[in-house]
Parts: sequence; structure tokens; C-alpha cells
Amino acid sequence: MLAKDLRNKNRDELKKILLEHQGNLEKYMHDVYKGKEKDVSKTSRQRKDLARIRTVLAEKKFLEEEKND
Repeated sequence: MLAKDLRNKNRDELKKILLEHQGNLEKYMHDVYKGKEKDVSKTSRQRKDLARIRTVLAEKKFLEEEKND
């Protein structure tokens, strides 16, 4: 997931994507702990995607606050 693609989405879409990714990460972590999944490096990629989404959300919030000032 690229940040430039995320910047084209509005805040509601980003929040929805964030919740989906959080649920997917949690489910995947349970599978890793249970031994169903072997690729533990996927968790770091998912965490980085979550961080990108949160960063873009923070940028959008900051830009909206700047417009209101």
C-alpha cells in the first residue's frame, strides 16, 4: 500500500481501511501464535501499512486545522 494512493482517499475511507487492517493484523498474529502461519515477516509489513494509514490521517487532520485557522 502506497502513501500516495492513501492520500487520494477521504478520512472516512481511511478510517474504514485502518479498522480492516487492524482486524487483519490481529487475526494473522493469532494464526502465527497457533502455528498456522509461518511467514512472520508479514506482520512487520502489516504494521508498516497501519503506520502509513495513521500518518496520512494525521496529515489530513493537520491540513484541515490549517485551513480553519
